Amino acid sequence: MQQESGYKANMKVGDQCYPAFELRNLLNFIETHLGESVANEIYQQLGLGPLELSAMQFVYVWQVEFAMEQLRTLSPDHEIGARLGASYQVSTLDVLLPFFDQFTTLGECLTFVIKNPDLAGSFSDTLIRVEDSTLWVRWLNTGKVSADKFSFQFQHSVCALLGAARQLVKGSVNIDEIHFASSPHATVFLSQITGAQMTFDCDFFEWGINLDVLNTPLDYQFDQLSQIAVPDGISFIDEVLTHIRVCMPTPPN
Repeated sequence: MQQESGYKANMKVGDQCYPAFELRNLLNFIETHLGESVANEIYQQLGLGPLELSAMQFVYVWQVEFAMEQLRTLSPDHEIGARLGASYQVSTLDVLLPFFDQFTTLGECLTFVIKNPDLAGSFSDTLIRVEDSTLWVRWLNTGKVSADKFSFQFQHSVCALLGAARQLVKGSVNIDEIHFASSPHATVFLSQITGAQMTFDCDFFEWGINLDVLNTPLDYQFDQLSQIAVPDGISFIDEVLTHIRVCMPTPPN
């Protein structure tokens, strides 16, 4: 059995930068499923307006996490995280599109997303391993968040990645297995949309996909990218905040 592994510290917290497309998609979803008044209240608590957000490339990670928690706790649907991820459209992933346009396979897109949390966003560190013909993406709860919250974020990520993959290629794309580090619960929507076998009471949250699927060539038409700017890198604000954190408890003037 061939086995390879690699750890990636992806988790972003607090006042670090996070791609704004995530918050835009999230608030649009909240308005659709919970109502305009709920969305407006969240906008106020985030200190943002819809027009302001529409012009931004990056926001703070706490703003995205706060909005996600509002959705999770206000919705009666226990699979709302999966539905959120499945609602995303490739055309809304603005800062990622110019990079995806340079790739030729799904595997290259997935590798980029995992290695670049500043552009793709991530709420968890990951451990990537290959066993036989399957690539496994394991989520590590290094932030020590509650099981319900972690499961919500995990399902959101799985469905967002799978939904994007299906738009990027021709043919079917399914996940083989999904493991939950929690007791058995209803996963009707998740099972239907991923085609995966569900296993509960595992040691970790993780999902596995056949390597052959990752070799599928991209077929998405990136024709309208001329007005989408490729970010030069992490914003100046994020660099300053990172420097301040590194120098604590004696920050620079």
